[in-house]
Amino acid sequence: ITKDLIRKIKVPARDPSELSIVLTSAEYSRIKGAAKVLTPEEKAARARAQKAMKEEAQAASQDRKNYMTEMEAQRLKREKPSDLEKKEKSTDCDSALIPLL
Repeated sequence: ITKDLIRKIKVPARDPSELSIVLTSAEYSRIKGAAKVLTPEEKAARARAQKAMKEEAQAASQDRKNYMTEMEAQRLKREKPSDLEKKEKSTDCDSALIPLL
């Protein structure tokens, strides 16, 4: 009822804000993307793109592995032999000098 008593105010029985939901932008984007129907050509193109990205990542990983293997080989060449290795080499040489009877 208003001040002039002419109109009646309609008040809803239920609160309409109960039906509202709050979505994050990421959730909204996910729902929006899931609602789009892809054609078979689009699906194939997407699969090819994903496969190409995967192969590229594998190639980069293999390159890093090869580089690290080369660096490890160079490190082993520069490394000084340990006392145990020195002793082993000297005993191998001594045993080679002993003639067989």
